[in-house]
Amino acid sequence: MPPFRNPFLGCGAKDTVSGAPTAEQTSFKPLTSHVVDDTAAVRMTVALFRDGKRYQIHGAVGNCALTFLNGSPVQADYDFTGVWATPTDVALLVPTYPTIVEPPFLSAAIAVLGYASSRISSLTLDFGNEIAMVPNPNDAGGLAYAQIVRRNPTGTIDPEEALAGTQDWFAEWLLGTPGMITTGVFPSNGTNYNQLQLNIPAAAYTKVGMADREGMVNAPIDFECRANSDAGDDEWELIHT
Repeated sequence: MPPFRNPFLGCGAKDTVSGAPTAEQTSFKPLTSHVVDDTAAVRMTVALFRDGKRYQIHGAVGNCALTFLNGSPVQADYDFTGVWATPTDVALLVPTYPTIVEPPFLSAAIAVLGYASSRISSLTLDFGNEIAMVPNPNDAGGLAYAQIVRRNPTGTIDPEEALAGTQDWFAEWLLGTPGMITTGVFPSNGTNYNQLQLNIPAAAYTKVGMADREGMVNAPIDFECRANSDAGDDEWELIHT
């Protein structure tokens, strides 16, 4: 299992594992029942250890924002909300760190609406979770747990500008037709457990602009990740191989 599995579950995602150990693949997608069904909901206990004290929340859920930066490992920024617990005096943890090298965002074979020559500096994906606290007057603190009440996944990408006859980002924005943003398995020379792949099947542009990146014109794009089927829960997919 990838080390980010637990926080992803706490951010409203569901993992599906295929293949055998040492050659397995884990796919993560948003799953509504994980946040609205109390029998299936995944809530976390999150703690901060500092100077001999433990600060902790429980019944927590969160939001995640991923940053794919050219040449760097994918960064995950988490923001969890939960029920406050009284700090306690606890010794610092002695963690066992993963030994697998995190995959850099290279040899990604990225394609934006079918345009396979997209030269980008970065791509972001925000799960877009909105969180509320569930009241509970039977609890001394008046709260039961945190709940993801809605989501609107969004992202950004900054492809290099191209001639209109090659790839017209502005025309696609005005047309308003959702399209795919995908990567291949990256890096292409990676090994099992240190490769990733991103699929956004129905990205709809919400904003297109013009910018300068070290003297080269690029077209920064904001997009929202729409459901790709009537069933939903398929706005994005991150695959760990």
